[in-house]
Amino acid sequence: MTKFNLLLIIVLGATLWLNNVFAETRSAYFMTRFDRLTSEVWRYKSDFNKNDLTPVANNIPGRIAQPHRDKPTRVTLSADNSKLYVTLAGTENNPGNEISVVDTKTNKVIKRIQVGSRPYTAVLHPEGRFLVVTNEFSNYASVIDTTIDKVVNSIPLDYYAQDIEFSPDGTMAWVAIRYLDQVFVVDLEVSDNKLAGKVRVVGGFDDEAFYGRSELSQATLTDLHNRGYSDEEIKTALKDSRIGGINAILRARCSTCHNYYAGGLITGPDAKLNFLSAALNSIGGQPFKSPLLRAVIPVAMGGFGDQDETVEFHPGGVLFTEDEPELKIIADWIRNGYGGPGIPVGNEQAHPKDLALYGKYLLVGNTGTMDVAVIDTETNKLVSGIYIQNVASHLILKDNLLIVASMGVGFGAAKERDPHGAETWDRNNPAAQFTVLRDATKGYDPYPIDKQHVMGPFDAVDGTWNFKMRDIQNDMIAIDLSRLDFSEKTELDYALSANKYEAHNHWVRYTSDTAEATTGDIKGDIPPELQRVPGAFPEWMTIVDNKLYITMSGSFEVVEWAINLHPESTSERLVPIRKFEVGFRPIGITAGNHKLYVANQMSETVSVIDLVSGKITDIVVGDLSQKAVSTDVERGDVVIHSTVFSSDGDTSCAHCHYRDTGDGRAWGAAEVIGQNKWGHITTGGTLGIPQIKNIYAIQPYYFEGTHILEEGQGADINEPASSIDFDRPIWTGDYSLLNSPVAEKDRRLMHEELKERVETNKLGSKWYDFEHRRNEFFREQSLKYFSKAYDLKDFYRFVGAEMGN
Repeated sequence: MTKFNLLLIIVLGATLWLNNVFAETRSAYFMTRFDRLTSEVWRYKSDFNKNDLTPVANNIPGRIAQPHRDKPTRVTLSADNSKLYVTLAGTENNPGNEISVVDTKTNKVIKRIQVGSRPYTAVLHPEGRFLVVTNEFSNYASVIDTTIDKVVNSIPLDYYAQDIEFSPDGTMAWVAIRYLDQVFVVDLEVSDNKLAGKVRVVGGFDDEAFYGRSELSQATLTDLHNRGYSDEEIKTALKDSRIGGINAILRARCSTCHNYYAGGLITGPDAKLNFLSAALNSIGGQPFKSPLLRAVIPVAMGGFGDQDETVEFHPGGVLFTEDEPELKIIADWIRNGYGGPGIPVGNEQAHPKDLALYGKYLLVGNTGTMDVAVIDTETNKLVSGIYIQNVASHLILKDNLLIVASMGVGFGAAKERDPHGAETWDRNNPAAQFTVLRDATKGYDPYPIDKQHVMGPFDAVDGTWNFKMRDIQNDMIAIDLSRLDFSEKTELDYALSANKYEAHNHWVRYTSDTAEATTGDIKGDIPPELQRVPGAFPEWMTIVDNKLYITMSGSFEVVEWAINLHPESTSERLVPIRKFEVGFRPIGITAGNHKLYVANQMSETVSVIDLVSGKITDIVVGDLSQKAVSTDVERGDVVIHSTVFSSDGDTSCAHCHYRDTGDGRAWGAAEVIGQNKWGHITTGGTLGIPQIKNIYAIQPYYFEGTHILEEGQGADINEPASSIDFDRPIWTGDYSLLNSPVAEKDRRLMHEELKERVETNKLGSKWYDFEHRRNEFFREQSLKYFSKAYDLKDFYRFVGAEMGN
């Protein structure tokens, strides 16, 4: 045997072995008829198996065990208001799996019901008997019979289910699936004292069209009979075979090279494997962007079949030309494969959360793409949207009025383009903006301007003058939907962009009442009459008559608003009235019995607010075997998710790090600030915001030479409570008359963190007075909320402990 023959045998053997491995791998992991990665729920032709996800273990060495917490999150009343159901979500590392049941007459917990992993919300079916619980870490919803308070069934769904909305007659439901960026359509049936449901698959690649017909047309049968073939001969010939279809085309055109896996595609004798491979190489709705077609059409048509100069290379060359009928058949098959298993709700990473039904339109609050998607439930298609330029935290309807709980439109960038000024590359231009690189040999003070770089064009503009954390605000948006056109258009577009602080006949946007209150805030940007939102981090809403009640999770309160459907002035659509102080991080809220029921996630309680007397009663529904917020980690958790330790009462880490990750936008963070030639800090700089989960495994946390790691956790406390803001009264009181006890002669020059300032120039000895005032603010606020006075260095420790756990 020659060396060449031996090498050939080795190569062929290795190729066959690899093909078998690839085939087994694809059989195991790519068993889906959709153009996106899905969970095992959607494996092709497989049975549904209930499953709960297993949390990833905390990998941080030396972490300190924390008290068990149940984390009450959402609340729902029974049909007769006699019982309150509270979801106990737990944490991501230690998810809960129970619903707490409260007797609303006695305000006592009477039972706990075991459901799936990390129950997200519980919604009463229109029939009034069954409560459906979506479970974030389970691939099913739990159905509770409220007459016996037991789980009587489960509805197959998928993981990361969020809100659920029912049709008025209770025969359908829609469920937001966060990881798929889709809404599922679920057909429901009430029978035998049980509520059952099944997902109606919308979209995906048509397997029957791929395989072809299993029966011959009458005309073809007649022709074969005329040619002398008997029915038995025809039946034998057609056994286990299909006529026509995509598979036949691909087998005829591609099997010479792709009878085994080659280049990620197979068109061999196994039609099922061919189908899954074709689906894997196709992008639903976009045939000529799909690898399946791009590889076999010429460059002139957007493919790469006739070029061999780049990594995109098809050895088989061009297989289809523009006018071939078979090309159109494949293209139509890919085009019709858009979506599935649910209805896509916008761009990638939409992260749908909340749902509201308006006639035939389903409104979807997206937390990743900064908009409200609009789905036509008759056609199951996304037809329009409303752009709001921040997360749609919650949606609620009052007749034709849609109210959206959101946050500020700004994200730390410049307000508008300035190509001949601030965006110049000419360092001699008076408006030029420069980096703020710092000198490690001189206490990390900024280098002189002549050693800084011009930054050039902005990464983005956001429509507001404020920047950095000054741009963090809390918004309410009211929109008259009867004035909008949601009819399906040829090109998908927004029916409204409500991303400015303006008041119109059909929409108005309000922001924080302290948006321009502190020293560092740029004044005169927002109409004063639209600065009226009390509290911070609007989370969840409920309506009683013409009153709106909303939990402000960052400021630990519920705010009451008057709803004016026909206001005399466009800015008077919503008017704040009362505030109620509740527990740590209120999330869910519902109303009944002339009372409000509020789930306080970090207090392990439900607050019951009597709307007549204003009296507030707290019910323990979670685990308080150890007092709430009793460790450094828990105190750090409160600091990160609240605004009560900020100088304007509006700002928290969680505003940008929404759900402890990111809010979907690249922020103009202070780590990447810019400056003008006089040292005034500007909106320039690269936009970027990291997540705050599992920081131990994601280093470096700070980057680009503008921020040192040692400053990290401290500076993240400093900036929301910027020391320069204490030169005047703030929302909690007046600290401006307090001065440091350190004598002037003993005030040595200190390192000053740039994050909290508006200029790179030093404060000098004034730094001591500002620091003293801020420390007093922290001591007073921590005494109120933590029952002990802590100063700034303690807060550094709290945040560091939270990040490490």
